[in-house]
Amino acid sequence: NQLTKKSNQTEIFNFCNQLLNNIEPIVQSYNGFMIKLIDNEISILFDSSIQDALLASIAIQEKITELMNHIKLYMALSFGPVKIGITGFKNRMFPTIIGKAFDRVKKLHQKNKQYDSKI
Repeated sequence: NQLTKKSNQTEIFNFCNQLLNNIEPIVQSYNGFMIKLIDNEISILFDSSIQDALLASIAIQEKITELMNHIKLYMALSFGPVKIGITGFKNRMFPTIIGKAFDRVKKLHQKNKQYDSKI
């Protein structure tokens, strides 16, 4: 990832927060819930429909192009039931997603990178 190679830690996290703040309104407008950002992959769950997920993904890509044309964010869509919860241990907790739909998303992220596709 170009950002992490050329930036210090503060710049990287400021950029990530700027990115998330710009796309969160789009996610919410399509009934989505942002789970996490890891490198250049984002995990968003939609409880309404796959159409909302697709429309949100397109709107997010358009917003990224408008604001930060040099950034490529890979998005993978899947549909189906998942379980969301908090796991961890006494001193550290974190969100966890379990389900076949999320497993498919992880595989599709790999294909996005392989074929250099955005959605």
